[in-house]
Amino acid sequence: MFGELLLYAWLVASSSGASPGAWPPTSGAASGEWRERPGTLLRIVDGELVRVRGRESTRLGCTDPEGTGRVLDVALDPAGLAFVVAERGLFVLGPFVDALDAVAPRELAPGGRPTSVYVDDARRVWLATDEAIGVIDPSFFFARTLARSELPGDGPYRVARAPGDARAGAVRLVGAHGEGLRVPDAGARPLLTSLRIDGAELDDEARLAREPGGELWVEARGEADGGATFRYRFDQNQAWRELASPAALDMPHPGEHTLEVIAIDQDLDRSAPRLVHVRVAYPRYYDAAFVLTAIGVAAALALAAFLLAQRARGRLRPWRALVSTGLVVVLALQVVAGIVPHGRGWPFMGFNMYTRSYARDEIVYREQLIVLHADGSELAVRPESAGFVVDEPWEVLRPLIDGGEPALRAYLETWLRRFPDPEARGLQLQARRSRLTPTGPVAIAPLVLAHFIEETR
Repeated sequence: MFGELLLYAWLVASSSGASPGAWPPTSGAASGEWRERPGTLLRIVDGELVRVRGRESTRLGCTDPEGTGRVLDVALDPAGLAFVVAERGLFVLGPFVDALDAVAPRELAPGGRPTSVYVDDARRVWLATDEAIGVIDPSFFFARTLARSELPGDGPYRVARAPGDARAGAVRLVGAHGEGLRVPDAGARPLLTSLRIDGAELDDEARLAREPGGELWVEARGEADGGATFRYRFDQNQAWRELASPAALDMPHPGEHTLEVIAIDQDLDRSAPRLVHVRVAYPRYYDAAFVLTAIGVAAALALAAFLLAQRARGRLRPWRALVSTGLVVVLALQVVAGIVPHGRGWPFMGFNMYTRSYARDEIVYREQLIVLHADGSELAVRPESAGFVVDEPWEVLRPLIDGGEPALRAYLETWLRRFPDPEARGLQLQARRSRLTPTGPVAIAPLVLAHFIEETR
């Protein structure tokens, strides 16, 4: 973690200060046509979504055998994705895939039948239904629903880009008999006012020591527009998980860990995280003295057994007994390494380093760093290609997610110094995905975990 913090600090410090920008999402609601980043067009034709590339038109499929139902609305994401509302729900499409995939919004998503969708410049996915309006995270799909008092009368509702003269960042909310504007960042930032773990109030950067196993009992309180909800993560994991309050969290495995907790408002704005450093002790049987003593006792018993067996046969061969003891100890250590969860290392003991079984319709992920070109094309690059020496890719990728635009811009500038590319305009971290359908794997829209683009260089 210390190395990742140093990397992030270096990325921000080396930033060149280039002007940020974005491919503006083009609203096609009036014409029924939306232009994707590579220059292709999306059209709704007879209730189906069609991609037009030059003179060629392709009707887009769906990973769900029952299809999408009639397509009702499309919204382009500044990061290049398209979110699609149809009779059977919300779907997502990537610019280089030909299959729509269902989005299953998680906790607190708006209920009812979807009617329209809009993605704002901050990549919030606004979803309207016949009953409510809410906002969905574009990568992990957790959601909030606007309070009834925030809605323009009764439904059914619609969402759209606000008129050009409206306040920057505003979202147009339309009801059956009226409409209004929603400005997500207008209010105060959410605030995490209290964090208690195992009954004790903790300040930021607090330190805890715990024994292995058991749970952490976490209670959070906060202030936020529409009421605060909470999420947490351990060790800078890219996914923030729901935190009910109070909640019992499984104790992490032995070692040093960092727990982060945030408060979220009804626009998915986040508070500053509260950090708690948790040191989970190793069991006694991991202590070096215990391990060495156990190995020594086992070796002595094995040697004695071989010597007694040789004596029973009437011929002592100490060197042969010693070699046999060494082989038995090495084999026993291999088996123990496969059984003990902390260091499990054999595939037949359950470690999935070499093989894994996948369920039907499961999604397979592959993280990929992408350089974006002016023509909308993508170039996959290795995280270490900017000149970093790393043990594993997430040492580079985590700081890019947490650092946002400054870290992404700095990385791109560093990469361009090594690999000059006049067409490069931006950088994305994608989790490229394939859904395992009965007919084989089907490429679906990636999760865009971090995004930066500039209009000119």
